[in-house]
Amino acid sequence: MLDKIEIFGYAHSHISPHEEKIFNNRFPDCRKLEGRCDVMFVYSDEFQGNICETANALQAMTGFLKYVTCLNPVQFFNSRIMVGYNKNALQANWSGEEGNRIHIPWQDEYFEQDELLDSCSHELVHPFFRVSALHCSNQWWGEGFCDFLRGPIKDIAGLDGKGWWKKKIEQARSNKQDRGGNIAGQLVLRAQEEQRGLSDINQFIAQFINDREAIRSFVGFLFDRFSHRSMGEEFLATEWIREKSGDV
Repeated sequence: MLDKIEIFGYAHSHISPHEEKIFNNRFPDCRKLEGRCDVMFVYSDEFQGNICETANALQAMTGFLKYVTCLNPVQFFNSRIMVGYNKNALQANWSGEEGNRIHIPWQDEYFEQDELLDSCSHELVHPFFRVSALHCSNQWWGEGFCDFLRGPIKDIAGLDGKGWWKKKIEQARSNKQDRGGNIAGQLVLRAQEEQRGLSDINQFIAQFINDREAIRSFVGFLFDRFSHRSMGEEFLATEWIREKSGDV
């Protein structure tokens, strides 16, 4: 099958037999790859963005996650994260069981570069959550963990990560039933408390979102504290949220 695949991406153009199997099984409608160290972008001629720029952004986002989580799902799944279009996908989704892949819907808006990167700013976190200590004890919190890390990942992709975090805090403060968004807002507030940062939430977000060491420390705190206990044991009373969130 390799003679029917167009593979690009300077030093990372090689595709392993396992990756080739995932490619053929999960992306039957795309025959082009742009490879990087930890990700492979699978695309078709319908894609309207810059191929190299998109693959570089996906790699930068994944490299950030490797650093702040101290995890490497590429080794665990024996495959790079394969990001690409699937005509049967109704929404963007990740699945390790189906081969460390992210399916992107075959829809016009997702062929735009920013829309693709925006969806991946959430989905790229899932393989890292899956191989973390939180997965076994806190599966219910996976969406919130992914939405929390989506803030700095959006910034890396040139999207509005700060605005995303502010929106999540508002969801938590209003106690809206969007489970992932509510929890993500709670995590930003807990990070502010744990890092003993600026009391003004807007100043804290502006400082914290670009501080990889501080984010790495906070993620380590989450792994240590909640790997053997439910986050629900202490997260978080609504009144505490309202007291800590202030104006955003």
